[in-house]
Amino acid sequence: MKATATLLLAAGALITATGSLANTDPHADPGEAAQPVQTQPAETSPADAAEIDPKNLFAKNCTWCHAGFGMEQGKGPKLAGTTLSAKGVYNRIANGLSGAMPAYKKLLSEQEIQALTDYVKSLPAN
Repeated sequence: MKATATLLLAAGALITATGSLANTDPHADPGEAAQPVQTQPAETSPADAAEIDPKNLFAKNCTWCHAGFGMEQGKGPKLAGTTLSAKGVYNRIANGLSGAMPAYKKLLSEQEIQALTDYVKSLPAN
C-alpha cells in the first residue's frame, strides 16, 4: 500500500511538472477529483489602461461580427452612430445580448470594456 501511494505521488509530480494537467488546483485534496482552477480576467492597472489599443482590441474581439471596425453591417449590426448611451454600450459589451452577442465581462477587464465603449461611441454616424 505504501508503494502504491508513493507511485501515485510520483506520477502526480510528473504530471504537474510536465503541465499535462494545467489549470488544476495544486492545493486540492488528493482523494478528490481534480477541479479546474477558475481564472479571472487580467486586471489592468490605470497606467496600463492608457496603453490599451481599442482598435486592436476591437479587431481581436469584435470584427468577426461587426465588420469594418464597426463601420459596416456584418453578422452583427453596424456600430457607427449607435443610439445606445455609453452606459448602454458598456453593458451590452459586458453582458452581451441573449442569443445574439456573447458577454465579455469574464474575458476582458473593466478597462478594456471601457476602451471598447469609448471606441464604439467615437465612431462617426456616417
